[in-house]
Amino acid sequence: MTQNDRYFIAPDNGILTLVINEMGIKKVYEIKNNEYFRPGKISKDFHGRDIFSPVAAHIASGDSVSEVGPELNPKDLVMLPIKKSKVENKTAIGYVVYINQYGNIIVNITQDDFDALGIKVGDDVNVKIGDKTQKIKVGTTYGDVPEGDWVCFIACNDVLEIAINWGNANEFFQTELNSIVELKK
Repeated sequence: MTQNDRYFIAPDNGILTLVINEMGIKKVYEIKNNEYFRPGKISKDFHGRDIFSPVAAHIASGDSVSEVGPELNPKDLVMLPIKKSKVENKTAIGYVVYINQYGNIIVNITQDDFDALGIKVGDDVNVKIGDKTQKIKVGTTYGDVPEGDWVCFIACNDVLEIAINWGNANEFFQTELNSIVELKK
């Protein structure tokens, strides 16, 4: 349970690092109560169907989260080495958190960082990753620019996505996870 009383159900493999960094953590429970699991044989590799979804349904229907299993110490959770973004010297500084199969680069720079710098849709920004810098149009989606042009936007996961419409941004930047990204207006 986050500090603002939201529930996330996931394996303890670091997947919730960004959520915990953003929302904090109030309580953690280990899912052990098999009365909440999907009936029948439990798959060894598909806990989303057999454990996580049924447990979420029980909690959503009003069952107490404390019934799923014992409370754990939040300090014992697996956390990925992802740093928070920051704004300093008129520059947003973030880190690559994901590169998708299309070569789009997902960075933990947020709308709050954009707001702090006064960046709005339609602006051009300079993005630096490693020794390469690219001028990029701020949009709301890939189609805001012609095919082959650069675009960046705050995506549905509330972090920055850097892309080329019908192209591969990572072919240019040749970046990797946790690379430093600098963005300035």
